[in-house]
Amino acid sequence: MSRGVVVTPPTEASPLGAPNRRRRNSSNDVESGGFVISDCVLGSRSRPLFNVSWCDRNCNFNSSWADCRADATVARLRQCLSESTHSDGGEVAMMPLRSMALYGTLFGLLLASHPSTVDAVSNQIRVSGAWEFDELSVIDRVLLRIRHDVRSVATHLLRTLSPSGGGHGGQAPGGEATADAGALLATIGHQDGVELVDIGMNIGSLSFPVWWSGFSVRGFEAMPGNVQLLRMTECVNRNASKPRLVITHCGLTSWHQDGHRCDIVSGVTNVGDGMLRCPPYPLLPGEAIRGQVTLRALDLVIDHNEEERSPPALFRVLSQRFNERQLSQVSNGSSVGDVVPSSSSSSSVASLAAAPVIPWAGLSRESDVHERLTFLHNKHRVVKIDVEGEELNVVRGAPRFLSGPDAPLFILTEVWDTLDSVGYARLMRRHGYRFRAPTVLGPWIWIDTDDEAAQWKAQQKGMVNAIFLRRGAEALLPDGR
Repeated sequence: MSRGVVVTPPTEASPLGAPNRRRRNSSNDVESGGFVISDCVLGSRSRPLFNVSWCDRNCNFNSSWADCRADATVARLRQCLSESTHSDGGEVAMMPLRSMALYGTLFGLLLASHPSTVDAVSNQIRVSGAWEFDELSVIDRVLLRIRHDVRSVATHLLRTLSPSGGGHGGQAPGGEATADAGALLATIGHQDGVELVDIGMNIGSLSFPVWWSGFSVRGFEAMPGNVQLLRMTECVNRNASKPRLVITHCGLTSWHQDGHRCDIVSGVTNVGDGMLRCPPYPLLPGEAIRGQVTLRALDLVIDHNEEERSPPALFRVLSQRFNERQLSQVSNGSSVGDVVPSSSSSSSVASLAAAPVIPWAGLSRESDVHERLTFLHNKHRVVKIDVEGEELNVVRGAPRFLSGPDAPLFILTEVWDTLDSVGYARLMRRHGYRFRAPTVLGPWIWIDTDDEAAQWKAQQKGMVNAIFLRRGAEALLPDGR
């Protein structure tokens, strides 16, 4: 069982920066800046290498906690605590948490969590270092497959467009072009358009491991307390070499509800599991209001600024190479189109023979440079939707997102037995998706009609995780699904 760093934020009687008079709980507690940090020891005898504590990463491995407490660790945690309690506009945007914990994960990062005694996800993180590991594994495998295919196309194009590559009049791709492609991909790193969109982040048990492993993440979370924890996690794990991470505090809904304000409630024994309640509504026994949230349609809050709308850096570099090659061909008296490999030259035939075939992207051996550049211009998104029964409303607010050139390839979604799953599948079919779900007996099946969806729903009990796959992208389906 791993231990964590427990951080108690300041109260009104003990503001940030003022001494906190509360008695320490143990000799390992540290009192600084109005909050208490305790148990800066992570890991266990069974998993000592998987959990890396903040102390070990920021203080000398041989120093004691007494020495560490006066070092940058406490100052950094205090800074992160301050950052996490403010919105981007600088105003306090959320109900202050009474306490939070930093638990080590299987992935070498710290996750800000609710106290494990009152939250299921936090407790599982504390005990095992991960939450819903099977779902995380599925997402990771799909992202890795997409990245592999994207980089295969990019590598081939870089070799083709290199002065020593396989374009018209050049030589067959060789070591120099291959080294150039490898160096450029290493420089660009994770800026290849492969991205996770996490709708219903909770405390980030899926998003942050994905981000930590090198993928961009665009996340949405409605519960104010969870957003505070997400910002704390981002701050304590901040690293300039990591990819882009954007966390938006809003509830996603259908177009006709956009702009409404609703409450977020959760149970007193599972505080991080927020559910949307729009007035008037009854507050059920065991529930408590955790804050308010503005509802937005996904189409209005994603890809809404220039940075998000711009193509990936990988495409921009390849497009520049393509334009330079065109100018070079023209200056040498060749046709501009000659940069596109054709079957009329032996060097081009060699280039085409090496071109990767990506069926799920519609790329065949005959696909030319323009088609491959178009493929790399688009974002390649994987989506997770977990919004406690509001999944259908989310997709009702996302027709552009689901039908545009950057439409997700793979969507992992919760489907509750109280949800109109027949309508959910029908709407997604209109946007070009196939529905795949587990049966009561275990095997996964394709559900392509209303009748098949109705038969499946009649046997469904509780909640299951199901998949929507972009039609034509079935090759991305992981084994076992």
